[in-house]
Amino acid sequence: MTSPEIAAYIGAAAWLPIVATWLYRTFAVPKVTIVSGEVPEIGFSTFGPIVNIRIAVTSSRKSVIIDSLSLVLSHEDGSNRTFHWAGMSEDVSQIIDSAGNRQRIEKEQTAIAFNVGVESLLEKFVRFQDRSFHERIKPYLDPFFEKIHFDAKQRIIAAEELIISREFSEIERAWEREFTWKPGTYYGQFLIGSPSRVSLNESKFKFSLNDTDIEILKSNLHTNREYNFAIFKCAENGSPQPPFQWNWRYPRISKIQS
Repeated sequence: MTSPEIAAYIGAAAWLPIVATWLYRTFAVPKVTIVSGEVPEIGFSTFGPIVNIRIAVTSSRKSVIIDSLSLVLSHEDGSNRTFHWAGMSEDVSQIIDSAGNRQRIEKEQTAIAFNVGVESLLEKFVRFQDRSFHERIKPYLDPFFEKIHFDAKQRIIAAEELIISREFSEIERAWEREFTWKPGTYYGQFLIGSPSRVSLNESKFKFSLNDTDIEILKSNLHTNREYNFAIFKCAENGSPQPPFQWNWRYPRISKIQS
C-alpha cells in the first residue's frame, strides 16, 4: 500500500466518528420517561371531572417536542376515561422570607407544546380535563346561552329566574350524569404525541377513592349551582365575581412496576 493510499484511509477513518454521530442523531428515536407526583388533585366542577398532577419528564438519546399529553384512567370495574391536558405551569423560582416561609413562583403555560432536552429533568404541574365532557355538555349550553342573549337584549336578566329556568335545569341534569367518579381503585397511564418519532417508557400508577371521597366530590354539584347563581347575580348587578371554593380529594399514588 502506497503512502497516499495510507493517508487516504487515515483521513476516511477520521471522519467515521463524525458520520456515526450524525447517523445516530438522525435515526435515533428519543425515549421519554414520565414520573408522576405522589398526590394528584381529583375534582369536579363546571369543567367536568378534573385531574391535576405534578409530573417530571426526561428524554434519552435526543431531545423531543411533546405536542400532546393525555392521561387514561381505568377503574377496577373496567370502565375508563381519557383526560387531555388543558393547562400547565412550571416552577420558576422559590422565595424564602425572613420568617423562613417558602413561596413558589410559577409560570403559567398554554398546553400547546414543550421541549424535553436530553438528560434534563423537566417538572410540570399539568391540569387534565375530559374533552368529551365538553362535547356532550355543549348541546345543553347552547340553548341556555341563547336564552341569556335574548334576556339581555330585553334587559330582563334576573338571576332568580335563570337558575330555575328549564334550560339551566337541563344543564344540571347533564352535569349530574357526567359525574363518573366512584369508589374503588383507578389505574393511570400517560400517553404522549410528538411531530417526530418517539417512544414512551411505560409508567403506570394507581390510587383509590373511598365512599367519603365520592360524597365530598359530589357536593360540588351543589357548589356548581351556587357558583352559577353568583355569576348570574354579578351579571344582573354588575358586581365583581366572588371567589368560590371547590372540594378536592388528594389520594396517594402507588407506582406499578412493569
